[in-house]
Amino acid sequence: MALQSPSTEPPEFPRPPLNGHYGSKVLFNAADEDIRNGIWGPWYWFAKCTGQLFAVVPGTGKYVTWLHHLPNVISIFLFVIRSIFLLYVMMKAKALSIFWSYVTVVFFMSLHAMVSAITLLKYKTDRFVPKVIAYMRKASFDRMTPVPKMGIIRNIFTVLIFVVPSLVYIFECFIRYSNDEEVFSEYYSGNSTFRNSIYGDMHFLYFFDAIIVLWGSFLSAAVMILYLLANDALCREYAIFNKELTAHVKDGTITNLTNIKSFQSQLIDYLCMACYLNTVSNAIVNLTFMAGIMTQIAAQFALYSFSAHMTGAQSTLYGIWTAQSILFLVYSLKKPSELHNMMTETKHLIWLDHGIWSKCSDQQVQQIARNISERISAVDYASKGMTSTRAANYLFNAVLIVIPFFVDILGGYKYVEPGLPAN
Repeated sequence: MALQSPSTEPPEFPRPPLNGHYGSKVLFNAADEDIRNGIWGPWYWFAKCTGQLFAVVPGTGKYVTWLHHLPNVISIFLFVIRSIFLLYVMMKAKALSIFWSYVTVVFFMSLHAMVSAITLLKYKTDRFVPKVIAYMRKASFDRMTPVPKMGIIRNIFTVLIFVVPSLVYIFECFIRYSNDEEVFSEYYSGNSTFRNSIYGDMHFLYFFDAIIVLWGSFLSAAVMILYLLANDALCREYAIFNKELTAHVKDGTITNLTNIKSFQSQLIDYLCMACYLNTVSNAIVNLTFMAGIMTQIAAQFALYSFSAHMTGAQSTLYGIWTAQSILFLVYSLKKPSELHNMMTETKHLIWLDHGIWSKCSDQQVQQIARNISERISAVDYASKGMTSTRAANYLFNAVLIVIPFFVDILGGYKYVEPGLPAN
């Protein structure tokens, strides 16, 4: 499906709204600001405050455009350098050691921040926010339901998912190199590899590293919130689409040629929005899945194999990383599959309606009904980043079941550095 800019023309086959299928706060003939607030609410300003999302006005000179992109370029440069360095450290680490599991998680968190910074630059240059608003306006017939309060509150948790592990990581680095904590100093003195860790004797670099890590956590949170709230808004409006379709199926008016054409036209607009949203966010969603897998393996392996050699701060850090990795899998598998589940419901409503296939003699109505079902089936979900519900459930469950067995096998080959003390 071609991903072109959304048309500003009105829907080809508009329908009068059905009473009883919208919330009391629904806005008709919504302005762009109303649609933006209905999709992202105050979280749009959270993403804006990162300085990575200020759009360049079309026709702006090259010098001003470059200055607009400078914050993005600086962020990307910092995370590229840090990720390359961490990759080098990870390659030098002794496989299946506690330091290997540690630097593996740190590397993938840095990689996630790097791709988040790149995605924000892509959002900026592609005018992501105005395009999503335009797609939503056309698909929903200029109607917008506001983002639920729970949707706003839930994303505080999303920010914490990224920020809290970063803060614990910074705290753990601080106590590792603190001269005031003799217990930790004595403990780490028995593990020179882990004591010197990533930056060797250049401990002053941890101050700058802490700033970069914390900044990366905010960028990662901003990207995931923009994607997740746009996906939630799409699913929320599509649920209304299904309710309207159900009402027309029940009262038999779906067999009216104008009505079924309207539903087909609206479905196409929703599919266009879904394809755009998931294509432009595909890289960060895929990396979130990869980071979730690798973090789950490395953190579980460390807890399983080296818990007797860990301090309380280390155990806490690995435990938080394990929980974070599970939520990464939820974001990358469960969320993209929600719309697919709703479209399957649409297909069932059409295929199982007696009014269309038994009572209606209009061949054009039946052909359009077939077209609706075929459109839903023909979308290349994998290339658009939309996981099918069944595949997402199978993969999510398989990951959580298989990884503990895999970690158990790896535990038999762990490398314990000589002199590593036990608690």
